Amino acid sequence: MSLGGFASGPNLLPQVANFNVSAYSRLEHGWRKALRDGCSVEVDIAMVEDETESAWAPMMIVTYWEDGEEWEITMLNEPHAQ
Repeated sequence: MSLGGFASGPNLLPQVANFNVSAYSRLEHGWRKALRDGCSVEVDIAMVEDETESAWAPMMIVTYWEDGEEWEITMLNEPHAQ
């Protein structure tokens, strides 16, 4: 929510316990710093579906732009993902 998202609503990506407090948290921290420094930040997140119809998407692809420079990260939704 601190980055302009929603505090409630559908859970689009059920996450393993440490996902949102480790790798993804570090990514969000970088966006917050860039915004504080006056940079523009845009983010696109694509969830990769699991063919086994599990409730857990195995990964997501995060594409983001800081002041127009594009970055892409594949993030695994598994315990201890980096």
